Amino acid sequence: MPENGASEDAMYSGARITDAVSFHRQRGDIRRAVISVRERLPERLRWRQAVGQMTVVAGQIAGRERMRIELRELQRRLGITTVYVTHDQGEALFLSHRVAVMHDGAIVQEGTPREIYRDPSTGFAADFVGNATFLAGVVVEGGIAALGSCVRCSTPDDLRPGDKGLLVLRPENVYVRGTPERRPNEFAGKLEIAAFLGDHLDCIVSIGDTLVRARAHPSVQLRRGQDVWVEFPVEHCIAMRDDGWRPRALQRTFEEDAT
Repeated sequence: MPENGASEDAMYSGARITDAVSFHRQRGDIRRAVISVRERLPERLRWRQAVGQMTVVAGQIAGRERMRIELRELQRRLGITTVYVTHDQGEALFLSHRVAVMHDGAIVQEGTPREIYRDPSTGFAADFVGNATFLAGVVVEGGIAALGSCVRCSTPDDLRPGDKGLLVLRPENVYVRGTPERRPNEFAGKLEIAAFLGDHLDCIVSIGDTLVRARAHPSVQLRRGQDVWVEFPVEHCIAMRDDGWRPRALQRTFEEDAT
């Protein structure tokens, strides 16, 4: 709510002005820095949170998106190796040819953005770069025992039957349907949340005591509380050794969100 009697329109107008000023100020800072080094181009540049610290209020994200594009094109034109330090996973994936994920001061994985996202080497890397549901279980022939069944998937060569395994499921690779199709890795559940976000439905499905996050096409007719079936396509199931890391989001409850 606006404070001191200020109208909501005035508050949002101020937010847009602040965001625009922040965008042009940071763009100007970067251009001045580039001009200062043109006479003696360094071997590498280091940018820290150049976009991440821009204010985003009332959905005004156009400035940040434009800044990302400008930074990427600037680096390509200059041809200088650039180290970009950020906590924003979107920036890391968008701006980088290679990404180094750090935890407790050490690099836990390095690779291309696609490699990091599709084939994370640790639970922390999987959680830090993108959203995911973690399913812990025991490695068996053909997959991992979880959800009272065997989730079929390919397992790394270093995993043997009986080892503790972890399935990482990206929400865009979890399919939600109102009727069963009897496909591999299909489980019955209840739709707890179906939030319309324009280009997709952000869904949370409960399968027993396990919450699974999924995305559905916005044209799909789903309603909260209905029985649904979710599918984990075999080719999209990411399996790794269970190192004990868990996403914080899955530790929360709906009661906590309501308070």
